[in-house]
Amino acid sequence: MSELKIPSALLPVGAAIVAMAVAWGSSQSAIANVTEETKRVKAIVLEVSKEQAITGKDVALNAQAIKVLTDSVMRQEKTASASDEKLAKLIEIMISKQ
Repeated sequence: MSELKIPSALLPVGAAIVAMAVAWGSSQSAIANVTEETKRVKAIVLEVSKEQAITGKDVALNAQAIKVLTDSVMRQEKTASASDEKLAKLIEIMISKQ
């Protein structure tokens, strides 16, 4: 039978080739995992940004509604104050005529 003889000087080279092949395979696997994770994160970010846009619009509408209500209450307060003053004058006039 024939025997396969490898010179001992080539053993470190063979070991280095095997190590590089393992490292290359590992890096390819890691790259595939990172690509999948990137796609997943991208989908999440897009969904969150859509929700944030909707929420932002809701917040803007709420702020506008609060401003309108505040302005309305201020006008009512001024009207009530003016009515109170007129009522007080009317009462004074009625008391002075008695």
